[in-house]
Amino acid sequence: MIEIPKEYEIETIPLSISQISFSKFYGKSILDWCLNHCGLSNISGHCPNIKNDFNKKGEAKIKSFKKAYLIFIKVPSKELTWEGYKKSLPAKSQQIIYELLKNLKDELQNSGHKRFLLLAAGPCKKVFCNNIDCELLKNGICSHEGDVFPAMESFGINVFETAETVDKKMYWIQNNTLPESIPYGSRVGLIYYD
Repeated sequence: MIEIPKEYEIETIPLSISQISFSKFYGKSILDWCLNHCGLSNISGHCPNIKNDFNKKGEAKIKSFKKAYLIFIKVPSKELTWEGYKKSLPAKSQQIIYELLKNLKDELQNSGHKRFLLLAAGPCKKVFCNNIDCELLKNGICSHEGDVFPAMESFGINVFETAETVDKKMYWIQNNTLPESIPYGSRVGLIYYD
């Protein structure tokens, strides 16, 4: 089990599928943001790309489930602002999301649930393949299969609005966002199950 820093605040919140938002973000679809603004779709295989047909059926797959849990972590703002990215700090909170999702899946499996879809926060590249090419894009097989999950955004989810449906506030962080300008950063994960 990964060690969780004491300054992190973690909540696991039940969601109905109707609380998942696929709304536009600043006037653009989430997939459009992924493909044209984020820039990681061409280097991170768990983001929408030509090999996974840009996850065009992601929303339908999500709506095939009945229940979900949202994992919401408040982290110090310096981790997710540009200052943190330059120092590769976000990888820790993202790795914790992966571990928490796996643990929650094990618990749900032990209570008799059989079907799952786990989605994490943002691209996996910074956690697992920071300095090497993505094997999933290169050869069609993820070298970290079972440890890494697709980004929620790659399934068209508006993460900000989804968090707001359970009264969790997320702050939009851009390259010029200063750590002192926001009270915290957020890392989010989702697990769907039947």
